[in-house]
Amino acid sequence: MGATCGNTGNNFTRSKSVSEDYAAAKSIEKTTPGFVDLVMHSRPFFLSVINVPNYRARTRMEEVTKHIPHADVVWGRRLALLSDDQIRDGFRAASYTPAQVETYTQAIRKRIADLAAL
Repeated sequence: MGATCGNTGNNFTRSKSVSEDYAAAKSIEKTTPGFVDLVMHSRPFFLSVINVPNYRARTRMEEVTKHIPHADVVWGRRLALLSDDQIRDGFRAASYTPAQVETYTQAIRKRIADLAAL
C-alpha cells in the first residue's frame, strides 16, 4: 500500500507512505468534455535511459492514465459508497498511525468526490 500513498515521480521525486505528500498531490490533471487525464509521474530520471526496457516500461505507465473516457470514470461514484470508517479500516490494517489514517482518509474522500463530480 505504501508505494501508492505518496507523491508519484522518479527515484528522486517520489515518496512512499508520506501522507502529507499524498494529500497535497493532484490526482486529476485535466478534464475535457469527453476525457479525463489523471496524474501519474513514473518516468525515470533521464540518465537512467541506459536501461532502455525499464525506461520504456515506466514511461508507458504514464500513458495508462491519459485520455480516459468519462464513461470509464464512473467508478468514482461507486467509491463514493464507501464510508469513512471503511476507508480508515484499510489504512489501519496497513499499520499507519492514527494521524496518517486521518490524513489519508480525508485525501481519499476528496479524490473520490473529484471523480464523482465528473
